[in-house]
Formats: sequence, C-alpha cells, structure tokens
Amino acid sequence: MLKKPLDTPRLGRTIRFRTDIPSGQCRCGCGEKTELIKINNASLGLVKGEYRDFVKFHAARVPIDPRAKACGSSYEKALVVIGDALLRPFLEGRFWNSVNKNGPLPKKRPTLGRCWIWTGTADTHGYGRIGLGPMVFGMYATHRLSYLLQHGMIPAGLDIDHLCRVPLCCNPHHLEAVSRRINLLRGEGPTAIHARVTECPQGHPYDIENTAYSVKPKGNTTRYCKQCNRDRANRNRAKGKN
Repeated sequence: MLKKPLDTPRLGRTIRFRTDIPSGQCRCGCGEKTELIKINNASLGLVKGEYRDFVKFHAARVPIDPRAKACGSSYEKALVVIGDALLRPFLEGRFWNSVNKNGPLPKKRPTLGRCWIWTGTADTHGYGRIGLGPMVFGMYATHRLSYLLQHGMIPAGLDIDHLCRVPLCCNPHHLEAVSRRINLLRGEGPTAIHARVTECPQGHPYDIENTAYSVKPKGNTTRYCKQCNRDRANRNRAKGKN
C-alpha cells in the first residue's frame, strides 16, 4: 500500500487553499462534501481512504496566483506560489517512492549503468508525468524533475536529454541539459536520421564545398547538393536547346 511521507503534508491542504475548511469539504469554500479517494495514485498524490480536496470541477474556482501567470513551466508556477522549502521535500517523497532504481541496463549505452525506471503515469510519448500537488499546477515531466532535484533549476531554453535513450528513466546520471537542436540530432526522428546522412541520393558528399542551404517559408532550413543542382540546370538547358 502506498504511503506518503509523514513530514510532507499535501500542499493543497496547507498552502494553496483555505486551511480553515475541515477535511471532507470542498477546498473552494462552497461547503459541499468531497468523495473518498478509492485508489492510490502516486503521480497525482492521491492516497486511498483520504478525502479529495475538491468536488469535481471546483478546482477551477480557485484564483490563480498572479505571480504564477508569468512563469513558463508548471514547476516554476508551483515554486513561486509554494516556495522551495516546502515544495522540494514534498515532491522528493512522492517522486522517489515511484522510481525503480534497479532497472535494466540501457541497450545502446550499457556502460552508463542501470536505468531508474518511473513506475507511475506516462504520457502518449512514453515519458513519465507527475502531479505537482494541487491540480492548478498541472503535471510535470519526471525526467526533468529528477534532473532538477539533483542539479538545480534547468537553464531557460534547454531540453533534458536521455543519454540512455530510455524515456521512463529518471537516473540523474543519465540526463543532460542540452539545446533543442542537439536533443533532436541525438534522437531517432526524421531530423536526426536526415542529419546523419553524409551523401545525397546520387552519391555526392555533403561536405562544405558541395552543400548549400535554403530557408523554407515556414522558417525551417533544408540542405541540398550543389552538384545535383548544377546537373539539373545543365539538363534543363540542354532540353531548351533541343
């Protein structure tokens, strides 16, 4: 049975909402009774047998702290409103309880050591997600939270790349803060696959002398082979003479 740390109370009851409302009543102040939680859910911070903080849809009635509106990520919003002294121990207790530190060795880089696998909720892309206490703060990527707890705040504009290529891994030693471009080029998507191609379909090398770039209307840049471009122009001129 899931147990939350005794020294990390649920933030929704102690920080974000009215503390004069007894357990079992909606925290928005409407006076309606809330339901009992029927199943444990570590990602959302739900413990079976406890009362929910809100009646369904009533969380939207709680005004958002104006300081949080200017923040980018859901973690930054929670950090501004709650503070690091309370947010960090609360998340560490819930987060590490749902991480299996005896995971498999990564197939592509076994020398990195075992992956620490997130066992809670995952999104459609296979990355772990965890709730940041009150519903108004939303969900947060578990690999980003692992890096943040180990190394501190993530620099603005950087992605957290999995060196082990395992999306559910939360081992902070398998994570690295890199630019979006580097993150994409290290992956297995179309951008990375195309970037690793060293020759055009006709066998001409993509080197400094033979490679040119063009900017599309949407702003993305593509490369093309200069030799193939010259050959195509020569064929068109020959057709014109005939």
